[in-house]
Amino acid sequence: MFDILKEYAMKKKNENNIWKTTGNAFLLIIVVVVVSSYLYQSFQIDLIMADMHKLHQKKKQLLSETESLQAEVNRLSNIDRVSGIASEKFDLHLSDESQLVIKIDDTDNFEKLKEQFVQDGTKIQKIKTAGMN
Repeated sequence: MFDILKEYAMKKKNENNIWKTTGNAFLLIIVVVVVSSYLYQSFQIDLIMADMHKLHQKKKQLLSETESLQAEVNRLSNIDRVSGIASEKFDLHLSDESQLVIKIDDTDNFEKLKEQFVQDGTKIQKIKTAGMN
């Protein structure tokens, strides 16, 4: 009877050892998975932070370039500079005389404007348009 009890105790002990070994292995696997996940996330966060830093630097550079280009546009579009180039290269000068502007919406209004212009005795000009005198 003691042999049966010893044998039963040995089987139980072996089963307990198997469960302990399996439980320890399972616990070890869980710890490895958790640690590796933590390290992977830390690595990914470091990569994202490095990319974010590069993007902030690129943004600063682009803003600086945009400001310098805007200043260049303002400098180049200065009316004094443009009028100087126009008079120097193309012999164009600003006139103090009043200018006559005709805006044409459709052909019906064009005929009325043409008659009004002809009747105006202050300036006589010949209007040439496509197919009309």
